[in-house]
Amino acid sequence: MSDRKNQGQQQRFAKPTHAIQDPRTYDWIRQMFVGAEVHAAIVAFTRGWKQQLAFLFKTLLERRARRTGYVSEKTVENRRQVLFQVFEQLREDGIKLRYVTHLKGRHINLLLQRWDREGLANSTIQERVSHLRFFSELIGKAGMIQPKEKMAVHGIDPKRITSESVTKVDKSWSAKKVDIQTILKQADLQDVRLGLILRAIAAFGLRVKEAVRLPPHEADQGSVIATLDVEALDVVHGTKGGRHRLVPVDTPDLRALVDDMKRLVPPGDSLSGKHRKLDAALRWYYREIAKLGITKDQLGVTSHGLRHEYVHVRLEAQGVIAPVKARNVDELRTVARPKMSRKEIMVVRRAVSESIGHSRPSMITAYSGSFVRPPKPPTEPDGIVALPKPDGTPSAPAASSVQPDEQPPAGE
Repeated sequence: MSDRKNQGQQQRFAKPTHAIQDPRTYDWIRQMFVGAEVHAAIVAFTRGWKQQLAFLFKTLLERRARRTGYVSEKTVENRRQVLFQVFEQLREDGIKLRYVTHLKGRHINLLLQRWDREGLANSTIQERVSHLRFFSELIGKAGMIQPKEKMAVHGIDPKRITSESVTKVDKSWSAKKVDIQTILKQADLQDVRLGLILRAIAAFGLRVKEAVRLPPHEADQGSVIATLDVEALDVVHGTKGGRHRLVPVDTPDLRALVDDMKRLVPPGDSLSGKHRKLDAALRWYYREIAKLGITKDQLGVTSHGLRHEYVHVRLEAQGVIAPVKARNVDELRTVARPKMSRKEIMVVRRAVSESIGHSRPSMITAYSGSFVRPPKPPTEPDGIVALPKPDGTPSAPAASSVQPDEQPPAGE
């Protein structure tokens, strides 16, 4: 009887067949990996924290946070540097975690307090928090980073860790009284390729990398948006995460610009020249625009301001003034009538946002400012005002008046 009892206890308390001493970490590994990756993960997690992070970067840490696909190489490298630095600094402070999955909220608070004492810039802390937030979700501890309202309890200023996604300053060139056409002509004289790059940014709202690496012949897709009978430019190279997008070529001026790029740049070549690698092309580009005074210290603008200009122009073409251009709510409210529904607002916001490479309509506020809802007149429907057409008649309503924290209408 005693032998049977001992046998049952041995079966009940049998030693695990793996070397992971923390059951929760082992369960997480079994949940995240399958097949041969499970054994590889167990081997990595029986070693030091550096081997654990290295394994995770090979398997998980190159992915996006909330969508399928992978992030850009730059984001991966930044994420790698931040996470390795995080665990290194914890060890410097006497916190030696056996498994990287043992990271907790109190460790995050200690890091934030340290970075605050070191006087790091807000943008640097915000980037590190962003990578830590992704890592915390990955290891099943999404609530590890507390809301900004609770950070003050730990002596951390919420403004240090949260970025403002809504611009309050008009960063377009026209707002700084910069003559765009004059600068573009000067760029043409300095280097015809430089002029094309700046024109591509201004006309299609491209990022610098996208414009520098744009191959005109390959990007010109002709009438690809058949349902709208609109030609488009296929932007692939230099995009974030390699996610391509179609930018409308819907005016004669845009069509002429694409034709000029194809005439001046041979097939298989990019606007910066295929003889230049990306890093060299970017160094050349920023060196050349500095000669034109396109810096904050000289003209008070950057080439990224042309993307802001593009957003403002696209909104105004549909009859809506960018809120950042209005000096107050009354000015925005009294531009014109009529107004539009939330559903119509979301459609336009999404279209403009996608044209500059953002999938979330709320990202448009980083360029246009917040679409503040004006005071509601007693006899008129709710919504946002629209600019009048040249003949004085009201134009079709367009962009959004929904605040970033508001929920889109059902079905959006």
